[in-house]
Amino acid sequence: MHTAVASATSMYVMWVQKSVGSKPAVYWGTSRNSLKRTTDASSDNHRTFDRSDLCDRNGPGAPASTIGYYNLGNMLIAELTGLEPDTVYFYRTGEPSSGYSPTFHFTSPPKPGSPVKFIAFGDMGGAPLDGSYEQSWDNHNKGELGALKTIDSISNLIDTEDQPRFLLHFGDISYATGYMSEWDEFMSEIEPIAAHMPYMTGIGNHEMGVTSSFEQSTDSGGECGVPYNFYFPYASQSMKDPWHEMRPWYRFNYGMVCVFQLSSEHDISTDSSQLNWLVNELNDNVNRTETPWVIFTIHRPMYVDSDWKGDMDMSLWLQEYVEPLMMTHKVNLGLYGHYHAYQRTCPVNKGSNVEDGNAPVHFVLGMAGYELTRNTPIQPKPWAVHRDQKHFGYAILNAKSSSELQIDFINAEDDSVIDSLTVENYALEKITQKKSKRVVK
Repeated sequence: MHTAVASATSMYVMWVQKSVGSKPAVYWGTSRNSLKRTTDASSDNHRTFDRSDLCDRNGPGAPASTIGYYNLGNMLIAELTGLEPDTVYFYRTGEPSSGYSPTFHFTSPPKPGSPVKFIAFGDMGGAPLDGSYEQSWDNHNKGELGALKTIDSISNLIDTEDQPRFLLHFGDISYATGYMSEWDEFMSEIEPIAAHMPYMTGIGNHEMGVTSSFEQSTDSGGECGVPYNFYFPYASQSMKDPWHEMRPWYRFNYGMVCVFQLSSEHDISTDSSQLNWLVNELNDNVNRTETPWVIFTIHRPMYVDSDWKGDMDMSLWLQEYVEPLMMTHKVNLGLYGHYHAYQRTCPVNKGSNVEDGNAPVHFVLGMAGYELTRNTPIQPKPWAVHRDQKHFGYAILNAKSSSELQIDFINAEDDSVIDSLTVENYALEKITQKKSKRVVK
């Protein structure tokens, strides 16, 4: 069971059924004991896939369509509409022929423009709770052990007085890499979070990378984005597109924050579909008066203090095509994963330090679960302000007002704050100018 933001007044509820009868639905309401409203899971939104949809079937390192495959079932999606702001709703899913889920609850989005606190990270994965072995690329086939600490720490925030309202997970989601059972395991492990808090994802190399993908690799084990899009259909331009035509980049608003989840695994250079979409969204659909904070997430970093050529090639590519838009539209933050550690920059543009208040700040947040990197440059970059390669965890971002946003790196081991920064909104001048123009009209 997991949820996602659909709009300021609606939420998606998603769940898997192995078989589907005639009336799968969400039963919901504002009282746990009175779920009087019903929203059908439209037959248009039932999605499944089989081994023929997966890639590199005869290629290197591709278990997805062979030994790693089994049928995950049917993904059912229901959009709960007409929600009142900041209201707790209870729900359960199912149908008479298949039975029903337990009752869960979520809090609806606040009014547009409201302060909001949320969680962000990349590269989490999961691991067997009993310590047994499974296929994984880390920890000697014991899975992403650090993820268990992160999941536990975030789960403890559910239903607290100061609970974060949504979660961003930008790439390298389950690390199933072709073994479908590990997707089941991952979704089960995050359910205590995702059933109660919108779980907003972006795609990474371990979901998408095959020999025919834009960033050619065998990193997904032949998945080529299909299981990812199955579980997170909202994280794309259209959840009805054929599997291999899905465009996994999107934008959503929540309170005073506008988030763009982009894909580093698809072309984002001049005249690409993704870049054209991004330009149009920034020009036409971002209201800085309502959402003064604009954030980009991309799995591979635009800025990362690494001496690996693969990191640097992608960074320079993103700086060429995406960074100019960040500067023109005064995007506040760039959030990334891929590099398995925590890093923070000062304000930076074109690879050079910039005075405070004149450029975005960039964070690498790839420390949520995968084995932490030991890759440390001999000579740190001048814009690299803070680095941590010892602790698993996640970031909490707190947009307190239109002018102030606080970012804390939380140690998942003991919930302590390892690094903290308060960012001032350098787009405020632009926002003020727009308000003035409206008054003149």
